[in-house]
Amino acid sequence: MRALLPVPALAVLVLLAGCGGGGGGGGDRLSQADFVKQGNAICKDYNAKIEALGDPKDASEVRSFVDKAGGLVDEAMGKLDALSPPKKVEDDLAELITSSKKTKDAAQDLAKAVEDKDQKALAKVTETGDRLDKQSDALATKIGLTECAKN
Repeated sequence: MRALLPVPALAVLVLLAGCGGGGGGGGDRLSQADFVKQGNAICKDYNAKIEALGDPKDASEVRSFVDKAGGLVDEAMGKLDALSPPKKVEDDLAELITSSKKTKDAAQDLAKAVEDKDQKALAKVTETGDRLDKQSDALATKIGLTECAKN
């Protein structure tokens, strides 16, 4: 029940439904088609796991949700990081993993702001989260990981 949470909190919770990436598992590089196929499969699995968490029913469940979702972010990033992407997308994938780590940090800040009932901090983290979400979605789309750009 999203309506029970402060409205700005929803924006960052949605961020954790986006997928992050890595880059550089070593070994032979994947073709672009194989990279996209494997990367999208990882993100599709991640998205299903996030969906299965359900929405926090009230503010008291936000911390637990963020912690569980953060573990799923780490898992997905690890899997993407283990891929050996084509050289042409390696830098964008590295930037995507950096953005994902920042998104995870923003979600932790969100949980604290909700716990503290700090509307000013909540507004700030929501703004940061929105920016990071757009950046991650654009990077994922650019390198063909459309499942990673789904929220």
